[in-house]
Amino acid sequence: MKHAAQWIAGMAIALMAVTAQAADQEIAFAHPMGDEELAQYRGAGLAMNYNLSSLNAALNNTSAVNTVSGGNVLQSGALTQVSGITSVIQNSGNNVIIQSNTIVNLTMN
Repeated sequence: MKHAAQWIAGMAIALMAVTAQAADQEIAFAHPMGDEELAQYRGAGLAMNYNLSSLNAALNNTSAVNTVSGGNVLQSGALTQVSGITSVIQNSGNNVIIQSNTIVNLTMN
């Protein structure tokens, strides 16, 4: 929760900076802007990355008696038709916690 509050505060500060900049400049919408003029209003200079991942697993009071574990194989071509963001998680054991996380940062220019 603390991290979320910090993120919100950071975004509020960034928004105030953009609003103050816009208030100081005359913004006209009567004509299309050229590249140089449009560049003055881009927000890329205020880009903020905030990544939060909190994986907290616990494995307590477990037992595995007379168990059998086997191989774990991805066959040739198993990911041939895959597109986009992919995650493969394999486990061939007992009493295992697997935590997975993906954070994607996308920048468009």
